[in-house]
Amino acid sequence: MPRRSLPRPKLFNIAPRRPRRLSRPSSTVSAILDVPSDPVWHAKLNQFKRSLIYSTNPSQVWTNYVSLLNLSAFDLLPAEIHQHVLRRCTPPATELRATAAHRLLTVKAGAPPHSYEGRFQTIIRNIRATGVEPALDDYHFILSHFAAVGHPVGSMQVFHELVYRGHSPEQKTYGLCLQAIAHRFTLPIFKDNRLRLVEQTRRIFTELMVDMRKRSIPFNSANLDLSIRVLKETLDQEGFESLMKWGYGIDLANPDRPPLEYVEAMKAIPDLQGEEFPSPLPFSTNALNTTIDFLGRSGNISRLVQAFEVLTQPLPKANEHFFSSFDDDDDFGVAGDISSSSFSPPHTVPNLTTYNLLLRHICQIGHPTLARHYLLQAIKLDRETDRLIRANLWGWTPL
Repeated sequence: MPRRSLPRPKLFNIAPRRPRRLSRPSSTVSAILDVPSDPVWHAKLNQFKRSLIYSTNPSQVWTNYVSLLNLSAFDLLPAEIHQHVLRRCTPPATELRATAAHRLLTVKAGAPPHSYEGRFQTIIRNIRATGVEPALDDYHFILSHFAAVGHPVGSMQVFHELVYRGHSPEQKTYGLCLQAIAHRFTLPIFKDNRLRLVEQTRRIFTELMVDMRKRSIPFNSANLDLSIRVLKETLDQEGFESLMKWGYGIDLANPDRPPLEYVEAMKAIPDLQGEEFPSPLPFSTNALNTTIDFLGRSGNISRLVQAFEVLTQPLPKANEHFFSSFDDDDDFGVAGDISSSSFSPPHTVPNLTTYNLLLRHICQIGHPTLARHYLLQAIKLDRETDRLIRANLWGWTPL
């Protein structure tokens, strides 16, 4: 049976030609028009096609791309070719993420955190040379790579450029920038550089928050989780508590009650009362772990234990009484007539990481009674989880 050949990609059905927008002298035009008849150029073009379609080696794709451009003007290739090369000239972001920590410890000082940052810059310039602006997805691809290696400075440079070029940032744009900031703190940090990194992070984070507010971009769950992780690392207590109030509806000073600011906002906007008022985002286990870690670092063991107990074991039917303490006209001058169904107590289920963080901070503070209590809880949870998994496996129940 004859072997079937793969269909030729549409990407290469466009013959090299002079862009209409350019105005060149006649001598230059004739030189460019003679290029396609050059057998060397055709050989390089075919080699570049094969590597772009079949090769899994990013360096081979990049080498053939550069060799082709060295023989002809880069504006002979359509912008789609450059965009395709952008996504093929570097290893996957997951692969770079796995080696980011090793690279920070081994490369010399001043080297870019991303090994292929120079390639990205070259391709973006070549796309513009064709008379086309890079798409927002192109910038998102670069931001995803910078997020994988924890490169917040590079992410903000890309952010400034895409805004300058007329793109409107989306939730994904801010999320990728926040990922780069948060991931940087999970990588090795030399003691001499930590204070500088914290100050730099504060400036970048403040700039992102101001821009989000200016453009009226709302938080989603992922971006809010990333934001409180950043504030935890910078130890910004005021900012952390503010985001917890407006994002999750949690007042860390009184976690068993809704934030007073939230209640007053509902009363101040009659048209948005009840279920139509924007509700807080779901409180996730990751957010709980970040909250426990933040309170533990602050050294306030009473707030740490209070937050853990209330956010993991809410009182039964607590939402029926959530607004009872805000109904006094003498305190606030308005009647508390807001429906209790508009606000439910935020809570989530702890995991092993939650107990690890809780026990670590309690032991560092030095409270053996609480440490023993939560250690027994963690052991009980571990046994219950193990029993449930074994039962599901024995009964072939999907996990």
